[in-house]
Amino acid sequence: MEDQLGSLSLVLSTIALWTTRYVDDAVAQLGRYSFTASTPAAGALRPLSDADALELDEDDEGAD
Repeated sequence: MEDQLGSLSLVLSTIALWTTRYVDDAVAQLGRYSFTASTPAAGALRPLSDADALELDEDDEGAD
C-alpha cells in the first residue's frame, strides 16, 4: 500500500511539474506574437475556503 501511495505521489508531482513547464512555455510562445498575458494581482488570489464563512462546531451538523 505504501508503495502505491509513493508511486501516486511521484506521478502527481510529475504531472504538476510538466503542467507548470508547459504553461510557462505556452505563455512565452504567445509573447513572441505580441500577446501579453495579464498577471493577476496578489490581492485577487483567495484561498479555497472562505475565511468569512460560518464554521460549524464538531457537534453541529447544520440541521436545526
